[in-house]
Amino acid sequence: KYGIKYDKKLLYNPDYNIKLGTAYYRYIKEMHHNKDVLAIAAYNSGHNAVENWVKEYGTENLLNEIKNN
Repeated sequence: KYGIKYDKKLLYNPDYNIKLGTAYYRYIKEMHHNKDVLAIAAYNSGHNAVENWVKEYGTENLLNEIKNN
């Protein structure tokens, strides 16, 4: 979907690593309704962690908490 195939042998290649990371970021951003703050949190903490936080606090409360800290 994002035009890059996973290749474990290329992970230490900077160009490939950046492309793969960018593709993953686009994927999780779509999963979080294009909300950059949630996408960045998911990129760093994991998608499941952010999903649990959204369930516990609600999307808007979580966004405000992240932005204010």
